[in-house]
Amino acid sequence: MKKHLTFAKLNLGLGILFIIVGTFIFMYRFNGQFEISELYLSFTFMFLGVSLLLASYLYKKENPR
Repeated sequence: MKKHLTFAKLNLGLGILFIIVGTFIFMYRFNGQFEISELYLSFTFMFLGVSLLLASYLYKKENPR
C-alpha cells in the first residue's frame, strides 16, 4: 500500500465499507420479510464496494527520476 496514492487508499476504505453495509442490509432483510427494492439496494451497495475496491488498484505513485 506504500505505492498507492491517498485517493486509492480512500477508495479502498470506502469499498470495504460499502461491501459491509450491503452485506448487513442483505442479511438483516433476509431473516424477515423484505421487498425486492431492498434486495436491489443491498446488491447495489455490494457492487459499488467491489467496484471501488478494484478501482483503488489503478492509482499508483509515479517513480521520480
